[in-house]
Amino acid sequence: MSQQAASRKISLSWDVLAGALVMGIGAAFLYFGWNLRAGSLGRMGPGYLPLSVSMIMMALGAVIALQGFGKTNESVHWPALRPFVVVVMSPILFALLIGRLGLVLTILVVASLGRLAQRQPFGIEAVLMPALLAIFCVIVFTYLLGLPIPLWP
Repeated sequence: MSQQAASRKISLSWDVLAGALVMGIGAAFLYFGWNLRAGSLGRMGPGYLPLSVSMIMMALGAVIALQGFGKTNESVHWPALRPFVVVVMSPILFALLIGRLGLVLTILVVASLGRLAQRQPFGIEAVLMPALLAIFCVIVFTYLLGLPIPLWP
């Protein structure tokens, strides 16, 4: 293969993958919202926003993907799995635990498990940060905002 042909070779970049993902999510919204009545701008139906957002997402995803085709110096490597799983599972775990454990224990559990996303050694901050976060959330959500969230089981 000649030097010119090698320099013109298009490599897959993160922008292409991200654009494809955004277009896929937009297509899923379009598919599931297709049967909803859209209405008009003056009289919006239940499907107006999902259909509009899905079309905008697909257009932006295409723009992102097209920009990625011009990049040749960036190669795709898969990210570490542990931080990805921890970040995705933390809000799910929070939603599952908040009704059973209350705000304080849920924040302590989720913040402590969220620490697993990092590869740093555990120190005093591994105990101090979840405790301070729990105190902060109790003050903000319960006392300042007055939300009826149970603090304990």
